[in-house]
Amino acid sequence: LYPHGESIIAIHSAGVHDLNRDPEAVLGSNHPFLKPAAEDLETVCRHPHAGNFVISGWRPGEKPLTFALENGAHGGPGAEETRGFILLPGFLDQGEDYLRPVHLRKKILEYFQPLISDSSRFRKTGFWTKKRTGLRVMTYNIHSCICMDGKINPDRVARVIRHLSPDLVALQEVDAHRARTGYTHQAAYMAEQMGMDYHYFPLITAGREQYGIAVLSRFSITDIQTGCYPDPPGNRKRERRGAMRAVVEIGSTRVHFFNTHLDLSFRERQKQARCLTENGWLGAVPKGEPVILCGDLNASPRSPVYQRLVRHLADAQNGAGGTVHPPSFFSWNPFIRLDHIFVSPHFKSRRIEVPRNQDTRLASDHLPVFADLKLDF
Repeated sequence: LYPHGESIIAIHSAGVHDLNRDPEAVLGSNHPFLKPAAEDLETVCRHPHAGNFVISGWRPGEKPLTFALENGAHGGPGAEETRGFILLPGFLDQGEDYLRPVHLRKKILEYFQPLISDSSRFRKTGFWTKKRTGLRVMTYNIHSCICMDGKINPDRVARVIRHLSPDLVALQEVDAHRARTGYTHQAAYMAEQMGMDYHYFPLITAGREQYGIAVLSRFSITDIQTGCYPDPPGNRKRERRGAMRAVVEIGSTRVHFFNTHLDLSFRERQKQARCLTENGWLGAVPKGEPVILCGDLNASPRSPVYQRLVRHLADAQNGAGGTVHPPSFFSWNPFIRLDHIFVSPHFKSRRIEVPRNQDTRLASDHLPVFADLKLDF
C-alpha cells in the first residue's frame, strides 16, 4: 500500500485498488468494521514514519501471512483482529458497536481521574473556580443506600456520585448510625469518599439513630440554615419533612444552595412548597444573590407544587432547551420525574441529565439528576 495524492493504492495478486473508493477489495466485503478499518489503514500509510510503502500480510479470502511464533492473525486488519472482547461497567458505554484502544484509554482516565484527584488541593488552589468553566449540581434520593438488589451498599452510591463528579450535591433519605444500614453515617462517608465538605440535617432522631437530608460541596460551606416544615394537623404519624440552605463561596460569589424532600400527601406538599417560597426560606435570600434549589418533590412537572416553584425559579432543564422532563423514578423502569433542579436567573443551564445505567438502576429507587450550570451575570 502507498499514498498517491488523495488516494491510498493497494496492490495484491487480484489487481490494483483504491482503498478509499473500494475498501471491500482490500479488506473484504464481510469485514465487520469496514469503514473504521479502512480509515485506520489510511492513517498508517500516511504516518510520517511509515516510509514509502506499507506491507501487509492480509488479503480477503486467503490465509494471513504472519510470524509463526505469534499463533494469531496479526498479518493484517482482518476479521480475526476483531474477535477480542472486554467487559466494561455500563457507565463506560462507548456509544459504538466497537471499542478502540484509544477510546478505552480515554474512558478509563475519565472514570479514574476523580478517584486520584486531591480535591482539597483543588479547592486550595482555586482549581474549581479558575479552570472548570461550569458548575455541576446534582440531586439524588439515595434510599438510605438500600440498593434495588436488597443489599446495603454505600460504596455503590458513592461510585455513582463520584463518576458524575458534581460540585454541589443534594441528598435525600440519608441514614446516620442506624442499625438497619450498618451504623454508617452516610453523609459523612460520601463526603469522605469524594473529598467534599458536607452538612447533615437529621429530620428523625431515635436515640443515636438518625434519618434526614444532606448537602455535599466542593466549596467551603460558610453558612447553613435548617428547619422542619410544620407538622400536619391531627395525630397522623407522618414522616417529618424539612429543608436546608447552604451558603457556599464560589470565587467571590455567594451561592444559596437549597435541598428539600417534600411529603407524599398532596395537601402537605402544597403547604410545604408555600412555606419554602416564603420569607423564611427563598424570601430570606438577599436580592441579587444566586439560588439553586434541588430536591425530591414527590411531584411531577404538571403538579401545583412544581408550578408554584417555577414562579420563583427556573427549571434547569427548560433553560437547557429541554422539552421532555426525563423520568427519575422508579429507577429500574422510570416513568415519572420527581427529582428537580431549579435556578435563579443568575445561572445559564447548559444541560440536564438523568443517567441510566446498571449502577444508577441498582444504587437507589431514584435515578440521580444533574445539571451543568454557568454563572451568567
